[in-house]
Amino acid sequence: MILKEYQKRTVDAVREFLELLADMRGKAAKARELDQDLDFDWVRKAWEKLAVSGAHRPPAHPFVPRKNGLGEPLPTFCLKIPTGGGKTLLATKVVDLVNTHYPDISEKQVAIKTSQTDELKEVDEVGGFLSRDCAIRYIITKQALQEGWDCSFACVLTILTNPGSKSALTQLVGRILRQPYAKKTRNPWLDESYVFCFQRKGRELLDEVRRGFGLEGLGDLEGRIVEDRPDATAAGVEREFGHRDKFRKAARNIVLPAFTIRDGKEWRLVHYEADILSRVPWGDVDVSPLFDLPLSADEKKDVEILAGLDETILENAAELKARQIETAESPEPDYAFAASHLLDVIPNPWRGAELTRRVFDALRKKHDRKRVADNFVFVLEEIRKRLEEERDRLAQAVFGELLESGTMRFMVVADELGFTRPPRKITAPAGVKKANREDGNQFVLDLFGFVAEDDLNGLENKVATYLDSQERLFFWYRNRARHDYFVQGWKRGRIYADFIFTLRPDEANADDEFHKVFVTETKGLHLKKAADTDYKRSVFDLCNQHAKKKDWAEFVPAMRGKVMRFEVVDEEEWEKRLNELLAEV
Repeated sequence: MILKEYQKRTVDAVREFLELLADMRGKAAKARELDQDLDFDWVRKAWEKLAVSGAHRPPAHPFVPRKNGLGEPLPTFCLKIPTGGGKTLLATKVVDLVNTHYPDISEKQVAIKTSQTDELKEVDEVGGFLSRDCAIRYIITKQALQEGWDCSFACVLTILTNPGSKSALTQLVGRILRQPYAKKTRNPWLDESYVFCFQRKGRELLDEVRRGFGLEGLGDLEGRIVEDRPDATAAGVEREFGHRDKFRKAARNIVLPAFTIRDGKEWRLVHYEADILSRVPWGDVDVSPLFDLPLSADEKKDVEILAGLDETILENAAELKARQIETAESPEPDYAFAASHLLDVIPNPWRGAELTRRVFDALRKKHDRKRVADNFVFVLEEIRKRLEEERDRLAQAVFGELLESGTMRFMVVADELGFTRPPRKITAPAGVKKANREDGNQFVLDLFGFVAEDDLNGLENKVATYLDSQERLFFWYRNRARHDYFVQGWKRGRIYADFIFTLRPDEANADDEFHKVFVTETKGLHLKKAADTDYKRSVFDLCNQHAKKKDWAEFVPAMRGKVMRFEVVDEEEWEKRLNELLAEV
């Protein structure tokens, strides 16, 4: 931007003053070398010389002397700019001039501390770093100040290397956290310490420092460390991310299917307790395998443990006492007690008590009363396991019967259920780091333009990177557990898949921006054979079966003709399976 004439004159005057300051400060330094007691006010001299200069208009105000904390002359000046005179522009120019012509760091303010050079020896002679006579403001060091050294007012740390030791990193940061006379000023620049690091992942740095504080007994500081980046907002403020512009229209037309049940003339979402568990025929529960349950012959009694700490703690010993409690044998097991501990499995306490009685009666026919009583807790746990298996078996049958009869359907509904549509926006707390592809580049096909780094484990990041690089892919997004889309099966827990992604049509001139929607769950090697994985596969198979029916999208025209697929992908073959899915016609 071109400066006007009066603006140029102002900038030139500031430049001349700064040059005079630099010149006079140099002369003052040389004069003090000859006479340490010489009082030479070089700032006043520069001001007076500017006032008599014929090149610019003399200063309008007399010289006002100011001192810094060390009692040294402190240069100050004021620019009087009329309204509309470009104050912001001139301020920018002046700051640039100050940084260029008046670097405010003298040699006395810099100290070097290494194994060969120690310029901090004289600090104690002037009263330490807290003394007003100490001129040192910057310390350059290499590994010499990690331990056994303290600067009580240091608040800025610049790390130019990548410390390999986590403990060393914590020690370095600890150098700037000791503020003996610190008080809250409500000015963040004064109330915080700062770490600047070079070529280091900020998230890893924060995590290591937090863990280090925890190990050092400073766990209360762990939650008060935040990462400062150009796109970060104030602490405690959440950032919002909406759909990318190129995906917004299509994303708002997507409605994902859910299991719904007929409620009068309307269809509503299936609820586990109200629609599935309430229909389980508890009279069909088979507990007969428990009739032959082997019981331990060991005599078991309740145990009371008394722990007390007295003077023996000084000897690193605690007084511990344990004794068995003699309890009266009950002629009958406490079936009411047993049923109360099974309510989370079988909500009907009368049914629970009945099934419990049936098992204990069968066991007492084969074992004496005392052995059965000694194994009461063991038997109760085995009953719980069996009831959970039977509940899920019968609930699956109920689920299938409801679908077969048409009372329940897998379909999309026009009602605003919230979770069946991609969220309009997502939020992330300030300081949460954005995830990137494995090659370090940013994701370009994710729906929101932001995925939290902590939301992707190793396998999920590989899958996300793969999806983001596919030509046929339209967009994808990370489906968040307990926030976004889920499938309700015949078990209590909802199934939140890991990814939802869409594919472009094969035809180049197709009207629709996407024609396939995939709901994908990833499973690590250790979970491949888990019961939970088998359950999710069974539910997803049922979803795929009903998504092939023509009427699954009859209530939402935008989803008609679309193909829905639900898949559980194992870690050992995830890329092969995704290649197959994307290649399907």
